[in-house]
Amino acid sequence: MALRLAILISGSGTTLQNFLDRIAAGRLPATVAVVISSKPGVRGLERAAAAGIPHLVVERKQCGSVEEFSAKIFAHCREAGAELACLAGFLQLIKIPDDYAGKVLNIHPALIPAFSGKGMYGHHVHEALLKMGVKLTGCTVHFADNEYDHGPIVLQRAVPVLDDDTPETVAARVFEQECEAYPEAVRLFALGRLRVEGGRVRIILSSEENSRNGQMPEETPQYPVEHWEPPPEVEATWRELDATSAWLNHLPLEVFDRYRGHWIAARDCQIAFSGRTCDELMDQLTEDDLGTVIIQHLPRGYIA
Repeated sequence: MALRLAILISGSGTTLQNFLDRIAAGRLPATVAVVISSKPGVRGLERAAAAGIPHLVVERKQCGSVEEFSAKIFAHCREAGAELACLAGFLQLIKIPDDYAGKVLNIHPALIPAFSGKGMYGHHVHEALLKMGVKLTGCTVHFADNEYDHGPIVLQRAVPVLDDDTPETVAARVFEQECEAYPEAVRLFALGRLRVEGGRVRIILSSEENSRNGQMPEETPQYPVEHWEPPPEVEATWRELDATSAWLNHLPLEVFDRYRGHWIAARDCQIAFSGRTCDELMDQLTEDDLGTVIIQHLPRGYIA
C-alpha cells in the first residue's frame, strides 16, 4: 500500500512537484494525501489543485502560539490519514506531537550542521557559503524535531562549489541533488528501512543488497563514514584500479547504493567526483592528495 504523505509548503512547491512526478512515474511508493501551506496564494497550492490533491492554508499569524499553529497543522495531517509529513520549503517552526515523532522529514539546502538554523533558508544559505568560500556544499534530509534544521540525518548529497558560482548556480546544482535525495529518503521510510539508534539513522539493507555484497549480512555493524577505513588487505595505492575496486567492494553499503548517486567519504584525498569514469578518477588521485574524497554519482557498474 502506498505511503500517505502530508506535504508542508510555504512557496512555489517545486519539491512537491518532484514528488508528484516520481509518484506518477512509479518511482515512489507513496501518495500525497494533503498539501498544507503556511502562506496563501503561493504556486505550490496551484500545483496541488492541478493534481487534484486536497490543499489548505494554515497561517502562523492567525494562531496565538507555535503550539496552536502546530496543532492545527497536525490535525489536518491526521484527518488526511498522513503517515509521514514532509517539510518542503516550509519556513515556519513547528512543534511535533508525540504521535508524529519520527514521522516528519525535512530537507535543507546545505550539509547540516553547516549553514543551518533560524534564518538559513533559500538564497541566504547559498550567499553565506559563497562568502565563506567553502569548496563543497549539498543537501541534507533529516528527521525533524522541534528545532530549526535539527534531528537525525537520513541522507546527504554533496556538490562542488566553483570559483565562478553565484547563489543561483549553487542553488540549481544543490536542487538537482535534492530531487534525488528526498524521494529516496521517503522511499526508505516507506519500506521500513530507516532505524534511529542513539540519535543516528541506520539504513537497513535490503535482501538484494545483502546478496550482492555477500559478506555483509544485515546485522553486520555499520560504521560512521568519517571513521571508516579500508581493511588492511585492501590497503593499496590509489593508482591500482583493481585494489581500488576491492576497496570499494568493502564499503559499508549504507554509504553506497547502486540505485542512486550517493556520496561517500573516504580518507586521504579531497576531490569532487561527479559522473566521471573510473579511469578519470584514477588520473586525479595521487599520493600527495590529502583530506577527504567525495565521490558523487559513482557509475553504476563500477563495483558490480
